[in-house]
Amino acid sequence: QRGNRRDCLETARASQRELAEDASMTVRGLDAMPLKLLDFRMCSNGSTVVYSLQLSNGSECWVVARRYSEFLRCHVQLLELFDHRRLPAFPPKEPLLQKFFGWGESRNDWISERFTRLHNYVLGLLDHPGALRTEVLLDFLDAPREPGSSSVIAGGQAALIA
Repeated sequence: QRGNRRDCLETARASQRELAEDASMTVRGLDAMPLKLLDFRMCSNGSTVVYSLQLSNGSECWVVARRYSEFLRCHVQLLELFDHRRLPAFPPKEPLLQKFFGWGESRNDWISERFTRLHNYVLGLLDHPGALRTEVLLDFLDAPREPGSSSVIAGGQAALIA
């Protein structure tokens, strides 16, 4: 699993270097800009699937690699802060029968569908102004933060944001 994540990160970092070399990627200042998803990829090695997210806040670009279980953990933590109707739809786990007995085209279709749904989920979170201010999402995305930023909602707060 570790090697697969490392391979995925290396591929994504190579892509990041290519984008950074592109003249259109010049930084326009340190203004606070919303997070933007530049690239979303899936890397698999047998039964292990890792999703690579290349992100930018306008002044920095970075890459994170996450497994489905990490997306799920983030989603559960966000549900503690937000009403489920306010969050984008989260793709379900693969059914056990599909995972163990599905083969060929049907399993590939499932994996492709989940990739698309996770991509849409991430885009939905990045469009959600409240979620972007939570430690939960910022930690999940490894987003850089300004020191002393007070606009971040702590993950341990008990308040439900409707």
